[in-house]
Amino acid sequence: MLNNRMKRLRLARGLTQEQVAELMHMEQPTYSRMERGYRKATAEELELFCSIMETTIAVFMGDAEVPAEGTGNGAATNGVQKHTPPIDEHFYRDMLERKDRQIEESHNLLRSMIEVVKTSLEQLRRKARGGGGGKVLTMSIFWKDPAYVPPAIIG
Repeated sequence: MLNNRMKRLRLARGLTQEQVAELMHMEQPTYSRMERGYRKATAEELELFCSIMETTIAVFMGDAEVPAEGTGNGAATNGVQKHTPPIDEHFYRDMLERKDRQIEESHNLLRSMIEVVKTSLEQLRRKARGGGGGKVLTMSIFWKDPAYVPPAIIG
């Protein structure tokens, strides 16, 4: 089946679904459904996939044989050419920069959450000692909106 060939070829190239999906200008879940056979690839998508994998549609479909590496005897490899594609430094550099930004954003959110928890605990301690204090913020809002930046404790 085509979906099995897509997966074998992707793995032979050492690529993740996310990387292939980005190169094909689609979301990873869409590519995953295509690779698992839940979604049929269009002719254009197959052409782009083969281009990314540096193979032909005929080889990918199994209509042509690919010589096994170093043999020259024309042995079939089920549509998987055994060579390493060139490394696209820009692709990987951009991916690493995006991941670094995501990590930094997560750290900032966690720092904000920790400050709110500390302040809320201090408010609760004061209330328990009879010192009063403002309302205590609930943490449920953080799980609804990851971009939420908490305000100061409401007085």
